[in-house]
Amino acid sequence: DNYDWTFPWTTQMSYKQQQRVDYTAEGLELSNERSRATHLVQAQAVEGRCTERCFVLFDDTWPMNPASGRYDGKGGAAVDWLLSRGFELVEQSSPEQASHLGFVLVRRLPVEERPEVCSGVGNSEAAHEEIQSAIS
Repeated sequence: DNYDWTFPWTTQMSYKQQQRVDYTAEGLELSNERSRATHLVQAQAVEGRCTERCFVLFDDTWPMNPASGRYDGKGGAAVDWLLSRGFELVEQSSPEQASHLGFVLVRRLPVEERPEVCSGVGNSEAAHEEIQSAIS
């Protein structure tokens, strides 16, 4: 979790106002554009350093339109970029779910283990078991 995302209903909340003060004190601008750009840069750094088998989870990220395969939120550009680099979608929040509850989980497998045809999004038990195994 990193560069914060500001949802429209949070702009006047005291914690968000304090975040603005904190970011400004560090010479940073708290904005959704900067959040999205920062997460993309971090995803690019992770992609170059992670093992062949890894998982990356983004919070405050959600599908824009299931048919488009594009994402919005702080990890939107990063997810799109990782998917273009051989990562695959493991699980995501429902497009109908509130955006502040949105998440996207992607993974990269060794080349020899990658499926020839991606089966798509799912909550498969096998994917959950693999995640549990990887983080144990």
